[in-house]
Amino acid sequence: MDIDPDHPNIKEDTPRNEVIKLLQQALTPLEDNSAPSLKIKALTKLRNGGLVLELPSAEAVNWVKEPSRKESFLKKLDGKAQVKNRLFNVVVPFVPVLTDLTNPDILREIEQENGLPEESVNGIKWIKDPARRSFKQRVAHVLLSLISPQAANKIISIGLYLNHSKLRAHKDKKEPLRCLKCQRWGHFSKDCKEEKDTCGACGGPHRKHLCNAYQTNYCVNCKSTSHGSSDKGCPDYTKKLEELNAKIPENATPYFPTNEPWTHATLPPSQHAPITQTRPPHDSQDMSRHHHHHHHPQVQQTLGKSSSGALTIQQRLPNTATDPHDPKETAPNNTDKPKTSLYTYPFSLPPTPKIGPPLSPLRINITPSPPPQTPTPTLAPHDAPTQSEPPHSPESL
Repeated sequence: MDIDPDHPNIKEDTPRNEVIKLLQQALTPLEDNSAPSLKIKALTKLRNGGLVLELPSAEAVNWVKEPSRKESFLKKLDGKAQVKNRLFNVVVPFVPVLTDLTNPDILREIEQENGLPEESVNGIKWIKDPARRSFKQRVAHVLLSLISPQAANKIISIGLYLNHSKLRAHKDKKEPLRCLKCQRWGHFSKDCKEEKDTCGACGGPHRKHLCNAYQTNYCVNCKSTSHGSSDKGCPDYTKKLEELNAKIPENATPYFPTNEPWTHATLPPSQHAPITQTRPPHDSQDMSRHHHHHHHPQVQQTLGKSSSGALTIQQRLPNTATDPHDPKETAPNNTDKPKTSLYTYPFSLPPTPKIGPPLSPLRINITPSPPPQTPTPTLAPHDAPTQSEPPHSPESL
């Protein structure tokens, strides 16, 4: 509910206990024999000056929201207050930018197209200011506000039909508050005390949209150079998100919790969370042997062949405890040798596929070139001539 700044009794600095007392006095006259309990369970002050009032049950909330009772309740508060419905926000990505969200009939069209109750859609708006879009941008994200968790869960689980297109939606979760000026956690840029801007990408003294550093990353919070300050993979962001989910358990669920059990399902671990190693159960002997194999620093594996011709892998563990199932360990002649464990794992290779008959050898006839001619020496008259052997022909090979 919203409180007028000029309210005579409830001011911004009014103690919390006094505010609860004034609200409880305004709720008491609404109780009768058929009324549910209207005792205030919790009160939360918002940054904008509003108040979130929590009652014991949904029936109590609907009881107070009945028009005549709501008017009586506000009259007890001097009329300078306004009861607002809690809104359940859903993010709808990739909506065409040509969609006219200013059309006054678009909310009723969404209700009819998606089978939602009348007046269940409270508002719709672009998440990013249309003036900041790129001239090439064709789609953008939309924030859809609904007044009931049932309507919001229906859109989250089934999807949103808009202009004969089906769009996937997800719950608008609260995220850790990060300053867009100094990139630190826990405050808005309007409350920042730093004089200079800090880039969320490279960490330089400028705004992110003015950054011209090429592939330069620096996170102000975790001092990492692998990502920027706005990266959701930052370990500091993951830690802050876990702290926020611990304070607001509803933030860790993909749906808005209702009386239906399936809406209380929790989200899976973050994609950046460490993987939890699990393995199927084994008996004590298999577990000890498994641990023995995978954690000994001197494991030796050799490829062998059994007596039947099957290939085997032999794994030898030097200096280990005696294995009662290994006959080589229990043999009496091995007492003076270092204790070893020998395990054989038989396996077979797939048959070699046949690709056809073997190829015939290729015959290539090579014709040798004739030897170079040498000049015949001049013979003296008294020398007897000698007949030289003719060169071999190719046919003589």
